Amino acid sequence: MSSQPTRPTAAPRPGPRPTPAATAAIDPIKVIKKYMWLLAASVVVGAVIGVAGYFVLLKFAPRYRSSVFFQCYPPLVNPDKAHEAQPSHEDEMDRFMETQVRLMTSDEILDGVINDPKLRTEAAKWCAQFGRGARFDENAALLDLEEIVSAHVVRGTTVIELAVSWSDPVDVTAIAGLVKTRYITELERGYNRNILDQRDKLASMINAQKTQVQQTQARRDRILVDEGVDSLDTNLQQSTLELQQTTQELTNVRMDIEAVQVALAGLEQQLEAPGGIVYPDELRAQADQDRLIAGLRQQIASTEAEITRKRNAGYGPDHREVKRLRHQLDSLRQHLTEKTERTLRSLFDAKVDSTRRSLSQLRAQEADLLDRREKAESRNNELTRTKVTINDINREIEQLLQRIEQYESSLAMIDTQRSIETAARVDILQPERKPKDLAFPKIYIIGPAGVVLISGLVTAAVFLRELLDQRVRGASDLTLIPRARLVGVIPDASEDPSEPEQVETVFRDSPRGVLAESFRQLRVPLLKMMNHAGHKTLLVVSSMPESGVTSVVVNLAHSLAAGERRVLIIDANLRRPAVHRVLGLQDRPGLGEVLAGQARLDEVVSHSGTVDVLPAGAPELRLYERLGADSMSELLAEAKARYDVVLIDVSPAVVSGDAGILASKCDATVLVARALREKRGMVGRIGGELADARSEFLGVIINGVKSAAGGYLRRNIRATHEYETGSRDAAQPAA
Repeated sequence: MSSQPTRPTAAPRPGPRPTPAATAAIDPIKVIKKYMWLLAASVVVGAVIGVAGYFVLLKFAPRYRSSVFFQCYPPLVNPDKAHEAQPSHEDEMDRFMETQVRLMTSDEILDGVINDPKLRTEAAKWCAQFGRGARFDENAALLDLEEIVSAHVVRGTTVIELAVSWSDPVDVTAIAGLVKTRYITELERGYNRNILDQRDKLASMINAQKTQVQQTQARRDRILVDEGVDSLDTNLQQSTLELQQTTQELTNVRMDIEAVQVALAGLEQQLEAPGGIVYPDELRAQADQDRLIAGLRQQIASTEAEITRKRNAGYGPDHREVKRLRHQLDSLRQHLTEKTERTLRSLFDAKVDSTRRSLSQLRAQEADLLDRREKAESRNNELTRTKVTINDINREIEQLLQRIEQYESSLAMIDTQRSIETAARVDILQPERKPKDLAFPKIYIIGPAGVVLISGLVTAAVFLRELLDQRVRGASDLTLIPRARLVGVIPDASEDPSEPEQVETVFRDSPRGVLAESFRQLRVPLLKMMNHAGHKTLLVVSSMPESGVTSVVVNLAHSLAAGERRVLIIDANLRRPAVHRVLGLQDRPGLGEVLAGQARLDEVVSHSGTVDVLPAGAPELRLYERLGADSMSELLAEAKARYDVVLIDVSPAVVSGDAGILASKCDATVLVARALREKRGMVGRIGGELADARSEFLGVIINGVKSAAGGYLRRNIRATHEYETGSRDAAQPAA
């Protein structure tokens, strides 16, 4: 097959973005299957321990339990807070029941039980452990009584359970009865004392409230007398009406002032106008009524008529008499104009003066109205304040009267309560009974508890171990490594049912095996990525020794050659070369001779079936520094021209820097990680360094994956093998 044309080398591309840890580093199903027998054993051991524990407790620590149940009732009234907002019923009941629980187990109640003579006879076995007669240790007995006596509110009810737990059923029943009796006695005594105190307090409060009502009424009367007000509402109404009228008058005056100011501004603007005053028609009409102006108009009319007669009589315009009359007419007209102007100006000035006087009068009226309104407002405010004060006093008196009514109602309620049997709010719902069965231990509790405890500890330890394991176990672990992309997975040789003798050449020796099929599946994505970018040289790197890089290179080369591609393997592991040994070739001449300039590529290439190999060369010529020389670049360029794919084996990245040097000369790189040996941190660091190099980092190949470690499932591997070998009973692959 002819070689493909050389394409330009693609620029390095960043690896995929880190995948969040939420992609599950641990598969619970796989972990359970992996440790199935251990978990099953923990369940059995837990059951045995639980049963054994039950019999031990039954022998040395049996417990009988006798209980007394009390019913609690809501309060009828709370006299101390009759004038305040009452708390919610549920909150009050909760506090009351918790108080009674504390009272039942208080030192006062238990100490009364210890000093009760009935205790020595009714609970003789329990008392015997603290001595007899004068040697009875009351302090020790009280401490033990505090341990065996308990009380609690039954959830979701208004019932309190008083319980006594000890090893003898007769004694626990007797002790429960004594505690019950002592508690009821103290409860009734405290209730009676509290009732008397409340009654006295209520009577005192009623008298105090009545006195306060009288004092408040007297204060209200004094305020009305001091203000001189007979009817507060009538006076306030009259004051408000007067204030409204004054405000309305003030508004009208201000509107008149605004109108006069506008008129005056217009007149003053006429006085200052450059073109003179433009007199309104009403002034001109007044000027026309002037006697002198009217006489001048008559004279002008008479003269004009005389001129007309002269013209009709035949006098020409140049006649001496006509000229005289015209001269007289002009003089009269000029005199009329001057007289009219003086009269209009006089009338205009008079109008300006009149407007100014009107404005002054209106302002004086405004000032008077402002003074009247201020006095009206002051009076109105005084009356309003007085009314507010009186209303407050009336409300205060009303509240005092209501409070007195409440107190009197509470006092009557207290008198009524004293005749009710449940006035103390606690009644015995069920007295103590002699227990028939053990309260502790119980087999149905101790047995499962042992199973839960042991299996829980074992399960937690298993998952903690899996969680803390940082090794790469399979493809799912790559999701936790930044810039790491999965290229392929190679199962462990022990998983292959064909049992290959030599893993390094499994593709050539067992082409129908599971491992060979894995390399075929690996070939597809590698070729797709390399062909897409025009890559031909691929550097195969491992982070740690014994990761199986040589096996991957040799088998991958054979799988590529089986696809009719010309493949060259370059053994650039100058420190511990192994390709020639795996393929049964000589290690010299090879790469060392080419880099030293002692031979050409075509002179030293060895042939192994369908694959060409460039071995490492003579030991004395394996100089690591020459991997970064120009001769290495020239060798790769020549190899790319002759072959379709060039695979390069190199020393592990943690033991040398050869991989970093060659990564800057090759087209692409791929990292081989050994499952269950290399940690995610190291794979991520080496992968990051390869991704930062000039060549494109294609991703990670996980080698040696075991089915129990998250790689191929054993059933899938068996199905693949049976399908390849043509078995009729091929198993179905697991989902």
